[in-house]
Amino acid sequence: MRKLRPAASGLLALALICPNVAHATTDSISQGDRILFLDDNGKYSACTAGYVDHDHARIWTAGHCAPEGSQALDAYGNKIGKLKQRYAVVDSPKELETDGTTAGFERSFFHDASYVVLNATSFGGTNAYSGDRTYAPKMGDKVCVYGATTKTVNCSNLIAFNDLIVYAGDLNVNPGDSGGPAWVPGKGYIGQILGAFIYEAPDGGELAMSIIHREDLAEVVPQRTDHAGFMHHNPDINTLGSPPDIHTSPRSAFGSDLPTASEYARIVREHQLEMLHAEATVAAAEERINKAEGDVQQLRNELNSAREELARLKDSLKAPSPQQPSGGSSDGNTGIIIGAIVGVLGVILGAAGMFLPQLSIPGLNAI
Repeated sequence: MRKLRPAASGLLALALICPNVAHATTDSISQGDRILFLDDNGKYSACTAGYVDHDHARIWTAGHCAPEGSQALDAYGNKIGKLKQRYAVVDSPKELETDGTTAGFERSFFHDASYVVLNATSFGGTNAYSGDRTYAPKMGDKVCVYGATTKTVNCSNLIAFNDLIVYAGDLNVNPGDSGGPAWVPGKGYIGQILGAFIYEAPDGGELAMSIIHREDLAEVVPQRTDHAGFMHHNPDINTLGSPPDIHTSPRSAFGSDLPTASEYARIVREHQLEMLHAEATVAAAEERINKAEGDVQQLRNELNSAREELARLKDSLKAPSPQQPSGGSSDGNTGIIIGAIVGVLGVILGAAGMFLPQLSIPGLNAI
């Protein structure tokens, strides 16, 4: 049997966590910061900023933090934007709480992603924990998270994943950590923390399997259908016994925008291969163009020579020799010569036609 530990936090009053301090008119929200939400019923909830999407002026977090359209505020009560659900099928926390079971919550985890659309006076800060790069997780990876409540970097081994969910060992998440960043150290951001399933250990204690919604910054992963099913990973209890690896300093498990030495070497090799391929393609194209230009120039010279010969023969007909006998033999011979020249021109022009339609050479159409 498993229980659910969601990592969202409901608040009775904003004043509980919003001290009265002076603040600027333009507000910056960074990864790991506290985000507050105020719904239409005047209810506050708290989550964590998961990822700063600078390209779209968004802050990604968990979908169950608040209903669609809720007002988002920073930790000082400044309005920073409105919440937009990534998928239309996510239920609100109130509906899930009154369900009486965890079935609705478990199903909603597959589409439990949202983002704050920042307003004109707010802007995204830094992704200080995961770095800006995204990463597709693999078996054997170590996963780390950070929450605004727990305030430590907690890491554990990846257990399983699918197109929407990543499962990891105990990451020690607490209410208010929902939506916080999840990443693989040295590789990049993988998604937002949602909560954990709690299992009974053989000794009567509790074991946790953490749940992370995979990143979908490009919004290309479709929502899950009943045909695909909504079954969560069923772990081997023996894989959940290890406590989280807690880092009080994020630097020891930082996601980093800079690649590792091996990753950098791979990137350089791939770049060099791409450069060699591009250079070979350019060289081959230039060789074909040079050959075609040479062939066209040769045909142009032959065509000009034929034109000159034709013009010379025409001029010779205008001034016949006085010794030329009268009769039709001269005209007949001239016709034969002109016919032969026209035939030669036809052959040359036919050969030139093989090249001219395939090339775009300035001035060639004027021939």
